[in-house]
Amino acid sequence: MKKFRILLLAGIAATMAFTPAMAERKPAGGRYDPRIRTVVYKADDVVGITATYGISTMIVFGDNEMVETITLGDSVAWQVVPNSKKNIIFIKPVEKNARSNMNVVTNRRIYSFDLSSNSSTSRSEQTFKIRFLYPEEQYNAKLLAEAKAAVESPNLSNLDVANTNTDYAYKGDDGAKPAAVFDDGVKTFFKFTGDVPAIYAVDGDRRETLVNFRREKEFIVVDRVNFQWTMRNGNVVTCVFNLRAPSDNPKPSVDAVAAPRKIQSGLGGRALAKSGPVNPDR
Repeated sequence: MKKFRILLLAGIAATMAFTPAMAERKPAGGRYDPRIRTVVYKADDVVGITATYGISTMIVFGDNEMVETITLGDSVAWQVVPNSKKNIIFIKPVEKNARSNMNVVTNRRIYSFDLSSNSSTSRSEQTFKIRFLYPEEQYNAKLLAEAKAAVESPNLSNLDVANTNTDYAYKGDDGAKPAAVFDDGVKTFFKFTGDVPAIYAVDGDRRETLVNFRREKEFIVVDRVNFQWTMRNGNVVTCVFNLRAPSDNPKPSVDAVAAPRKIQSGLGGRALAKSGPVNPDR
């Protein structure tokens, strides 16, 4: 008999453990005013709303939603009115101690509500506004923004910061000097605070070749790495040199790249060295 009792209690406990809770979710009160509430939308949840007799409660759905159907269990004790845009409805109990349910169908979602009323004058027990939150929409919007940024600035989005080189120097006029310059071993990135000058690649024989570039956010991107560049803006000329920083230098941050330092006299014979791709491991 004792053994049977233990098994019976265990069976009851297991049944209770797998029995789903039958309580609706209540919108959470706001940080600054408890009468302004929010609730996360879940398709299979019933949202409990306690409205106050004599006070209208506003329910705000998503901006891109339009209410198509509203049904009330007790349409005498409750009044429901949608706004002209049909993404907001106003509910109000017109009888004391009113209790009912409400189903709302929009062009995108279905909502279930459990309605009850009180006559409280306490702010914490009143509800003026309920706004639904949609985490999946926020997440999708974030993904869309990231995808858009990647399309608009593919090089910045895929930049290998660990192999970025900011060891650059310049000689000549400050007027055409970039505010920042760095490369990733494949492309060179320039940032200018004023007008963007014409950019020339200089080879080992001092010959200049005008290069094409494109803008990605605040950076000018050239699809190559070179030992020397010439910036020309009318009579203003600046030479920028890639000094090829060793790999044990502190790793740079794209958001805080250093401006190239000025060379006062010569480069110790390196200015005329043959140009070529930068090896970030050197």
